[in-house]
Amino acid sequence: HATSGYFENVTIAENCDVRGTIYANKIVGDMVAIKNYNIPAQSGVRTTTLLSGTVLAHAKNRLMLFTDIRITSTAGKLLHVSIYVDGVQVWCGRAGSATDGSYTANPPPLSIASGANRSFSIIVYTSDNSYLNIPEQDIQCTVVPTSSGTFA
Repeated sequence: HATSGYFENVTIAENCDVRGTIYANKIVGDMVAIKNYNIPAQSGVRTTTLLSGTVLAHAKNRLMLFTDIRITSTAGKLLHVSIYVDGVQVWCGRAGSATDGSYTANPPPLSIASGANRSFSIIVYTSDNSYLNIPEQDIQCTVVPTSSGTFA
């Protein structure tokens, strides 16, 4: 039983339960995971999967955050940007495109349940299956810990 002292180059082979405050200068691991997706320009597409990926299994629930997603179509068309997790739609942004045909979706933080790998995809489409244009863009996905356990 140690009650005070100094450790250097120590390995904890299994689990560790800390019941106090941790002060750390460096943490290595996936406390926050960030991935950038480069989306190439696409013209004249209808429904398309903009990107897909996997959030690796974790013992804690997490939040998944995306940067803005831009699409264009004919002015006034109803545009949709949907996010699916494990095949279930967890968010859909819908809006009429602006007079120049542009629409920017701003997804909210989405809760990801713990336990298993979680697949996700972002799908874009119009309500009448008309053509879309997707400008080249970088979409960033950030995953951070949370205490909530439900999908948004």
